[in-house]
Amino acid sequence: MVERRGLFPNGIELTDHERTRIRARGVRIVEDPVRGIVVAEDRLRAVELANGQLVPRAALFVGPRFVPNDTLLARMGCDIGPDGFVTTDRTGRTSLPGIWAAGNVADPRAQVITAAGSGSAAAIAINGYLLEQDVEAAVAAQASTGAAFSPAMERAVSMITLAANRSDPRAPLS
Repeated sequence: MVERRGLFPNGIELTDHERTRIRARGVRIVEDPVRGIVVAEDRLRAVELANGQLVPRAALFVGPRFVPNDTLLARMGCDIGPDGFVTTDRTGRTSLPGIWAAGNVADPRAQVITAAGSGSAAAIAINGYLLEQDVEAAVAAQASTGAAFSPAMERAVSMITLAANRSDPRAPLS
């Protein structure tokens, strides 16, 4: 049986809804900031609060604080969501064209396998994006020079080549 004695939010803002649900499970919310823990003979003995009060404990769970390593993405101007993480679509595309993000920088719940999967999805999307960029560039290049090799262009090139190779360039081509 788990003994639910207390929750030390230690600066985390809890909503009224969260407080109601926590208390409904018999958990006391201790609002005072935590200064440290008291360990004696290699065992946890208490949680020490900032006001000096010691709250006896034999076990303690410390939740991780997820902080994304997104300085570059934030400086570039990628949108950051209310949770503090870079916002992306399902392929990892950010709010900036040509920029993707994957793993824990975009999803705080992503464990290693999930982060690797999102990296793979982003890589596939990036490959598609780069291919599309190449196709668009080729279409634009072709549009600016006309048809690259049309029958009319082939005839004109052939006429020029044949004329250059004749002994009398003024003679009509047949």
